[in-house]
Formats: sequence, structure tokens, C-alpha cells
Amino acid sequence: MKSRFSFTVSFLFPILLLLWKSSPKEILIFLSAVLFHEAGHLLALYAFGYKAKKFSFSLSGAAITSDSSFIPYRKEVLIYLAGPLGNAVGMLIAFLLLRIDFTKEGMLLFFCNLLLFLFNLLPIRGLDGERALSAYLSLFFEMDRCERYCHTVSNISLPLLFFFSLYLF
Repeated sequence: MKSRFSFTVSFLFPILLLLWKSSPKEILIFLSAVLFHEAGHLLALYAFGYKAKKFSFSLSGAAITSDSSFIPYRKEVLIYLAGPLGNAVGMLIAFLLLRIDFTKEGMLLFFCNLLLFLFNLLPIRGLDGERALSAYLSLFFEMDRCERYCHTVSNISLPLLFFFSLYLF
């Protein structure tokens, strides 16, 4: 019987880094932000009548494979954007909790969700932003043209992100 979950060896790197640098409470808060994100994707899949077939975990994050081999592009855009929307819900919940009791944990939950929200909207290959852009463009253009455009946008965005990260560092 095939497993519904798969893990790559590279997935261990961020887990070990988290264990080395963070407290168990911080790890749980970060994982809850990841849960908000993936729950957004799952809810969108189920809302459109699809089911999750497999969950994969790698260095680049988690991926959910649908039981359907074809999902219309309009629905695909919404499914990809549902993950960041889940993080927006997580930010709203953290904000409401901070209004009740301002804590370090509440701030961490807010910023973990904000980070995942913004990062996943980037048009970089493998992230939700690039996948949503590709699905959206597929409504108007043939697939190879969409892939070329997204590849170009990703190749421009990735160095910009790298240099921005260096600037922040």
C-alpha cells in the first residue's frame, strides 16, 4: 500500500535548524502557521469537490497532490491562492489574540503567518505565486508561452529576493 505522506532527506535540514535554534513553543507556533497555509489549500480543494491524494514534504515546503489529473485553470488559481489566504486568516486570528493579550507568542504567530503569506505570493518557481500566475495566464495563452513567461519572471525575481535578503542581513 502506498503512503499518503512522503518526506525527502532535504526536509530534515529546516527541521534540524528549527530544533537547534528554537524553543518547542516557537516550533509549534511556526508549525501552526504552516498548518493555516496548508489548511487553506485543503479547504479550497474540498470546496471544489477534489480530494487530497498525497502530501509531500521537502526543503521547499509542503505539497498536496489532488486525486484529479485535471483541475480547470480558474479553480487552480484559487486553490493556489488559498494557502496564502489561510495565512491571512492566521494573521487575523493572531491580531485578535493580540488585542486581548499582547504576548511574544501572539506576535510570533502574526509574523510567521505574514512571512508565509508574503513569501508564497512571490512569482518564484515552486511557490504558490508562480503557480497561480501560470494557471491564470493559461486562461489566455498556450501553455508553453505561459511557462516561458513564468520562467523569466522567476529568474528575475529570485536574484532580486537574494539581493534584498543580503541588504536586510
